[in-house]
Amino acid sequence: MAAPKKWSLILSEIESSISICDTAEDCKLLLNRFESVDVEYRNKNARFYLMMWKIAKRSGKLNKASEYIQKSLEYLINLKRIPQIKILIQDLLEEGHYKKEISEAILINKILSGNDKSDLNPELKYIEILAQHPETWKKSSGFLKQFLALDQNWKINHWKLCYELILFHHFDKSLFLILFEKSIELKKEKAEAGFLELFKTKKINLPIGKNKENSKISTIKENLHLNYDQIAMDLLSGLKEPNIEDQNRVINSLNFIPEEDLKLKGAEMIVAFELLGMEHVVLVLCEKLLKIQKEPKLRASSYFIWVQSLYNLGEYYKAIELINEVLDNEPIFGDELIAFIYLKAEAFLKLKKNKNAKELYIQIQKTHQNYRLVKERLKTIETT
Repeated sequence: MAAPKKWSLILSEIESSISICDTAEDCKLLLNRFESVDVEYRNKNARFYLMMWKIAKRSGKLNKASEYIQKSLEYLINLKRIPQIKILIQDLLEEGHYKKEISEAILINKILSGNDKSDLNPELKYIEILAQHPETWKKSSGFLKQFLALDQNWKINHWKLCYELILFHHFDKSLFLILFEKSIELKKEKAEAGFLELFKTKKINLPIGKNKENSKISTIKENLHLNYDQIAMDLLSGLKEPNIEDQNRVINSLNFIPEEDLKLKGAEMIVAFELLGMEHVVLVLCEKLLKIQKEPKLRASSYFIWVQSLYNLGEYYKAIELINEVLDNEPIFGDELIAFIYLKAEAFLKLKKNKNAKELYIQIQKTHQNYRLVKERLKTIETT
C-alpha cells in the first residue's frame, strides 16, 4: 500500500475510534497510532490536532498536548475559524490547564475578530497573524496602527497593502503620517508627493524635518495607464467612492499590463481591488489571471475569489454556475472543496432555494461538524 493511502487509512480509523476511547491505555494506543503517521501528512490534515490534543492529555503526555494545541491554533488561524477558536478556548478553560495557551488563543481570537479593546502584545509573532488576515483591519484602525508601528522589516507589498486597507477608515492623521514616513523610506516619490498634497489640503503641519523644501508635487495626467496611487489617494481623502465608472477605467487599463507583470502582481492586485470594493475589476482580473495560471492551488484560489465576487455582487445564479464548472473541471479537494460547497449553499440560501442549500449544509456537516455557520443555517432552515 502506498504511504499516503496507508496514512489516510490510519487517520480515518483514528477519527472513528476517538469517541470510544475510554481508558488511558486506549488513549496511549491511539496516540501512538497517530504519531506513526508522517509529520508532513499530519500537518496537511491539521484538523486532527483539534481531536488529538485531549487524547494526548488523557495519555499523560502534557507537552505533546500543548504541541497539538499550538498546531490546532495555527490551523484555525490560517482558515480564520473564529467560532472554532472560541470552542477551543472553552475546552481549554474546562480542562483547567494550559493557561499560556488559553491567553494566547484569547488574544488571537481578538486579533482575528478585529477587537482591540485591549492592547496587543508587542511581540512581532502576532504581526504575522495580522499580515495573513488583513480583513481584521477593516474594523480596527488600532490594529493597523500597531502593525505599522511594530513591523521593522517592511517590504513593498506590506506598504501597498496597508495603503489600500486604510480606505476602510475615516481620515486618521497619525495613520497617514506613518504611511508618509514609510513612503519616504521606500522611495515611493509619487506617493510621497500625494501625501504632501493631501496634508496641504487638510492643513496639517508635518513634524520638523519631514517637510522637504525641494519636494516637487507633480500633477499626474490621466491616461489609459492609470495611476493607482492617485486613485487610492482620491478615495483615501474622501473625495469619492469607487463607482462603476472608476472600475471601468481601471478595467480598460488592465489591457495594457504585460503578462509577466500580471504573473508577478496579479494576485496582489486582486486582493487590493477586492479591499477597495471594486468587485467588477476583481472579476476581470481573476479571468485574466486564470488564463496564465497553471498551478492547481493558485487556480483554486483565483476561482474562489471570482465566485465570491459574483456572490458579493448578488449574482447568485452565476456564482452557482461557476462553482459547478470549477468542480467539474478542476482538481479541488479537502478544505478547498468544502469552501466551494459552502459558498454554493450560501448562494442557494440567498435565492431562497432552501432544499438545495440544506442538502449541501448536511453534506458539509458529515465531515466538518463545526464548519462556519452550518449549524445555524440548518436551524434557520428548519424553522422556516
